[in-house]
Amino acid sequence: MTKLRLLNEFFDKEMTDALTSSEIRLYFLLLANNGEKGKSEINFSIIRSALGRKFTIKMLMSACNTLRESGLIEVIEPFPETREGGDFTLTYKILYRENIL
Repeated sequence: MTKLRLLNEFFDKEMTDALTSSEIRLYFLLLANNGEKGKSEINFSIIRSALGRKFTIKMLMSACNTLRESGLIEVIEPFPETREGGDFTLTYKILYRENIL
């Protein structure tokens, strides 16, 4: 499935009304970083660079939980117990409509 088709699905589901701007920006970042198949990885430092220095690990956890509940992503590995400012790798999978129906 192409990223363009995933974006079409995203807008077909009218997710823009249900998600915050940070959650939408995170989803777009994860989608852009996503490989063609299976799980993908992205460092928290890259997420902070894209979403701003004020974007905390707590905010990331909340956004990922909302995206998961919305059927958009799956976080593969749990968040590490790290203090703010520590870097870690987020391992995730973009979910397709076929995966969640």
